[in-house]
Amino acid sequence: GSPLAAPETYLAASGQAIFLTIAMAWTIAYIWNPAIIESNPLKDRIGYNNPCVAWDAPPALFPAAFLMTFCVYCMVRYNVDNLVRAACDATLEPWRLAVVRGCSVTCAVSACFLPMIFVVTPYVSPNWHTAFFGQYIGAKFVAVAGNFVECSKSGIPASKWIFLATYGFVSLAFMMQLAINFICYEAPGVNPTVPPALARFFDYGWFACLAVTEKFLPGKAPLKITYELDA
Repeated sequence: GSPLAAPETYLAASGQAIFLTIAMAWTIAYIWNPAIIESNPLKDRIGYNNPCVAWDAPPALFPAAFLMTFCVYCMVRYNVDNLVRAACDATLEPWRLAVVRGCSVTCAVSACFLPMIFVVTPYVSPNWHTAFFGQYIGAKFVAVAGNFVECSKSGIPASKWIFLATYGFVSLAFMMQLAINFICYEAPGVNPTVPPALARFFDYGWFACLAVTEKFLPGKAPLKITYELDA
């Protein structure tokens, strides 16, 4: 039969690409630039090392920027395929289709801005660097929420709704603690406004949600791919 393609495969791959990039960046930083782990502009503002600090300076910066393109591709491909699937679903009401389109386009555009974190590093502008990453935090949740809206008509287990609520709360709290700490930042050595332990909980919690997102997505039929020669 015709091959099948599940858009959610690309969503999972985008998260895997981020974790692969983080692992590679920390390995390189520990070997060739350990100073960035001891002191960096983000640590000054939030009081701890975010998982992403290792790729904010050379030499890890360059291969990390390359690997992150796979994350961007997978996120754009997921959203494009999800749009196609929604358009092919004759049972989808117009308002659900509109929500899916809005969520998918928002996330796809957001993903295209994510590589700017490697152009505007914390050493160039900590605020803009964090803003480029922060917008992706919100947009990624919007894409996941859109998937729930698309599938909610067929029924979704309570455990998955609990995950969505948790993911949404953690994403919002993560963005808020970043905004508060950056707005209230005074100088290196001054304790951040949000306690580092609490900020770290939401930070690492977001990455934990990222790792398990695919397992909690609602079930949806894959796309059937067909090829035809236009002769």
